[in-house]
Amino acid sequence: MSRYLLVLVLLASPVAAQVRMTPKTNAAYPDPCAPIGRTADGTLVYSMKCETLPAPSSPAQAEPLA
Repeated sequence: MSRYLLVLVLLASPVAAQVRMTPKTNAAYPDPCAPIGRTADGTLVYSMKCETLPAPSSPAQAEPLA
């Protein structure tokens, strides 16, 4: 019986060494005013937690070629 237990422990130890305990944090968006995506027409989407939205930047208009 002790041999089976020893074999089981030796087989399970590499698997147990690969398991990492990671803390569950929301590190994806630490800044609530960071843009989280874009709409189909290209405008930025912000989180509902953002109280002051950054000023929208106007797209640079290309000069017509002569």
